[in-house]
Amino acid sequence: YITPTSVANDALCATSPQRLFLIIILNGCAKYQLLYQARHNRVVDVVTSYIPAGVSLVVIKDTCLTPSLFGSDAEAFRTTATRPDITIINQSSREVFLVEIAVPFDAFVDVCYASKFDKYLPLCLEINAFGYACRTLVLIIGSLGNVHRRVVSGLKLAGMCNRSARWLAKYLSVSVMIGSSRVWQKRCSDLQV
Repeated sequence: YITPTSVANDALCATSPQRLFLIIILNGCAKYQLLYQARHNRVVDVVTSYIPAGVSLVVIKDTCLTPSLFGSDAEAFRTTATRPDITIINQSSREVFLVEIAVPFDAFVDVCYASKFDKYLPLCLEINAFGYACRTLVLIIGSLGNVHRRVVSGLKLAGMCNRSARWLAKYLSVSVMIGSSRVWQKRCSDLQV
């Protein structure tokens, strides 16, 4: 069996063409799109399940947001990016967290972080205009298991204690590596057919 560790070691030792091949297999091959989505959705489900519950806390997963959620009469937002992976709304403190999750190839975690942050900034500004304090939390786990440096602080902002946030970041890393291992195993089994 090919393990996530051996895949990571191969990526570190690979020459440029080999690294490009690995990037395509683990993140960009249309044939494995459903496996990529399953890997991403697993991270979203796990993060959602660990968000601390509260009396006035509303957690919305993978849903297009509308201004009516924030007490506005507007029919729609002006921006088109209105479907973050997780939305946390605290009605009593009027705080909103837009949580966006991505699993890019590890070499591109910083680029992906900036891209996701920029994508939801206009929505965040519109929600701020409705009298809510909105923040965008971007959680990036590389497809080989590397955790972006801001994941733990993002989980803490979402209401987790430091210990839980650090534990969850490690758990998500392993979960992503298992998902990537499944992609790699599928690719290997396709070659044997």
